[in-house]
Amino acid sequence: MLLRARPASLVGSLLLCASSRALLNRSPALVSASRRGISRTSSKIEATAASMSTSEEPTLRLVPASELTMACPEAVQAKAREQAAEILAAVKSQGEKGLVQEATRLGDIKEGDPYLKTKAELEAAFHSLPKDEQALLERTAERIKVFAEAQRASVSEAEVDIPGGR
Repeated sequence: MLLRARPASLVGSLLLCASSRALLNRSPALVSASRRGISRTSSKIEATAASMSTSEEPTLRLVPASELTMACPEAVQAKAREQAAEILAAVKSQGEKGLVQEATRLGDIKEGDPYLKTKAELEAAFHSLPKDEQALLERTAERIKVFAEAQRASVSEAEVDIPGGR
């Protein structure tokens, strides 16, 4: 899928999505036609990019389809995954004590402060919020409830006779 952006737009260039590249790899005629289209518009793109370079806007460059990769970056950075694994290991090995230590280390609670709240404390905190934030929390709770009920309704018990089993 070859997309052409309007020259007046910030993008102002051709975009080629990864799924299109897979399609182009299967069709040499389509690759040739697409490359002809790219070469026809490249001067317009370069002119747009050149005019943008004088402003604070990011500049664009033409990237040939042959340079595009199908690689998908990790959704979570390796360092973040490593830090999360360390936290989980501490909680698994030390239980509640490890959880409190990690929460204190990360600044979620202060050392020595209670980390469990009573129902009355939670209600008081809720009522101290502005009305729009209370409404947001109520809508969110309702959405979670509806989803959980639908999920629970989709699961049912089943019995299947297995020959030789009990």
